Amino acid sequence: MDKKAFTLMELITVTIIVGVTAAFAIPSYSRAIEKSHSRQVKINLLTIHAAGEIYKIKNQDYPAGSVYGIDAINSLFNIKISDPYFDYNIGFNTSTYTAQAHRVGDWRKYYYWEFRSDEPIQNLYPPNPFCQSSKCPHYMATP
Repeated sequence: MDKKAFTLMELITVTIIVGVTAAFAIPSYSRAIEKSHSRQVKINLLTIHAAGEIYKIKNQDYPAGSVYGIDAINSLFNIKISDPYFDYNIGFNTSTYTAQAHRVGDWRKYYYWEFRSDEPIQNLYPPNPFCQSSKCPHYMATP
């Protein structure tokens, strides 16, 4: 009698291997997704910052009050950003404004940036670790 089937021990072994693999893979995947979302938020906030500076140059001042929601921000600054995972708002003052991004449905996780009109956008990026004082390798003259 020739049976072509898996034994119970083989099925249990495969189930355990798949379970252990999933236990390691799912948290790594979740961290990668969260990192991707945080990068997108930073890009969107940098876009909002640049658009706010352009608005100030065109109109000699920031708008008064606050703007809530991505659609209102897009309309005010004439930009096109979208993000289904975060809500955005901006609070304006005479010389500064505050841009915030809050996770949709979870107000515990948020990104909060304050921009000043006298702060150049280059200061928002982290410093290049290969730069020493004001010299960076890719800006140095070749001999």
